Formats: sequence, C-alpha cells, structure tokens
Amino acid sequence: MGDFTDFVKKVFVKNESLTICIPVFEAEGFVLETLQSVLNQSYGNFKCLISIDFASDNTFEVIRSFANDKRISIFRQKRRLGWVGNVNFLLKKVRSKYVCIMPHDDILFPSYIDKLMELIESDERTVVAFSDIEMFGKGYNGTIVQGSIRGSKTERITDFIEHHYNAVLFRGIVNRKKVGHDIFLNPNDYKDFGEDTVWGLRMALHGDLIRYPEVLYQKQYLNTSYHRDWQQWPLEKKIEAWIYHCKVCFESVVDDEELCNLPDQLKESIMTRFYQEKLDLYHRSLLIDHLKSEEVTAKAILEIFKIYG
Repeated sequence: MGDFTDFVKKVFVKNESLTICIPVFEAEGFVLETLQSVLNQSYGNFKCLISIDFASDNTFEVIRSFANDKRISIFRQKRRLGWVGNVNFLLKKVRSKYVCIMPHDDILFPSYIDKLMELIESDERTVVAFSDIEMFGKGYNGTIVQGSIRGSKTERITDFIEHHYNAVLFRGIVNRKKVGHDIFLNPNDYKDFGEDTVWGLRMALHGDLIRYPEVLYQKQYLNTSYHRDWQQWPLEKKIEAWIYHCKVCFESVVDDEELCNLPDQLKESIMTRFYQEKLDLYHRSLLIDHLKSEEVTAKAILEIFKIYG
C-alpha cells in the first residue's frame, strides 16, 4: 500500500500554490545568486518561471543548468520585450493562486515564502503580503519600510496615493485570483517609469496590503538598474514624468464604481501626491522647489484631470 501511495504522489503531482516570475535581462554577472536564493526556500510547493529577454550576453548559458530542476522553466525571447513586456509574458503563464514577481538582481531570505504565504492565507481580505526590504550595492544601504494598507476601499486608495511610492508591494506575494486582470503591467512612454508603483495602487482596489515586519528580501542596486536612467533625466523630463505618473494614478481609480462618486476627494489626494506634501516621493529633493510654480501647477492640473474636468 505504501509503495502504491508513493507512486500516486509522483504521478499525480499536486499543483503548485505559488509561482515565482523572474524577468531577466543581461544578468550573467549576478543572476545565479538570485536563483539560488529561490531554490533555498524552506517552502517547497512553488514553480519558478524565468524569461530571458532578448540580449547579447551569456545569461542563458549561465543559468541553463537550472532547467534540470523540475520547479524551474526557462524561456528565451527572440525579440526585446522590455521589463514590462517580459513580466507580462510570465504572468500570462501563471496558473497558481498566488504569484510573486521577482526582479533578476534581488535576493530572498530562506523563510521569505513560508512567512508571507502564512500571512496572506491567514486573512481573506489580504491581496498582497510583503516584507521590509534591505538595500545593498552601489552606495545604497538601509531598509525600505512600507506600512500596511487596510480599511475600506476609499481609505486604502487615499492612504496609498498620499503616502506610498517605493515599489515594495511589487516584490510581495499576490493573490492572483482576487486581483484579476490588474495583475498585468501597463507600458508607458517614460521608459515605464513608476508602473510598478501604479501596479501597487491597483492592488489596493482589491483588498488589504499587509506588511510582515521583518527584512525577508534584499534589493540590489546596479548601474544597469532602470531607476538609474530615470535619475539621469533632465529636470523638465522628471517633472513631465511625475505629472504623467500622477495622471495614471488618478485614471487607475477614478472610474471604480465605489470611488466614482468621490472625484473631488480623489483630486485632492492626487494633488497632495503631486506636491509630495506628506512623504518624500520621486526625487522630492530635486523637484519640490519647482512643483508649486504657477506654470507647473497649471500644466499638472490640465494634464492630470483633463478627461474629467
């Protein structure tokens, strides 16, 4: 009987409860540490999908041996998708209830999945569970902490818009079944600036976003990181990108059936975000002296709210 039971377990493998999606681009120098941190998880019931965006380096040769692990599937793109397109490619292949999007240069602590899965499964109102993040590399050090976002939909959205920017949520575990199509990212003309943050705002439409108050995740900063390009933009482009970001935040929530009767309240929260009055947001130290000029304010109001008057 025991032998037959073991045979059944091998043939009829239980579906994975979690899928880890790793979009990869020119990562030959650091991706091994990322993948090893995934395989070192104390939690075992997961699938890992890796998509190597079209590139000229040796990333595939570096990681091809991982394909021997039944938990891992590797895809190679024949054309450049960009980070948003690469993430969406992976998300379309996910069938598990829970999903985690993991940038190719980050590192998980061994108990990351165990602790966050326990947290997200403990309350049906939770749609994202996330931990504190330790920064390292290229002069960065310290911990990124983002508080839990909970309450009514209006409370969650207002809290997020006014107080949150860092893409901590983007590195959490998400209940894919609860958020539906909002799990996908949307590209933009500013090299996809801020889309991981807007994604977090869309998660807040669906339920509570809960922090596990412990560092379980490391975020590595490299010269090739997207944020480096964003930081190098001239001041005028930074302001344009920030206006666009606030516009997308507004449009992402204003048509929601529970929020559409609160346009004035939403507009007030969006302008609080634009002026960065309650929290240091995108390049506040560089932009704050310019955001409240009459010219910039008028442009922002026109661009952000032009569809809704």
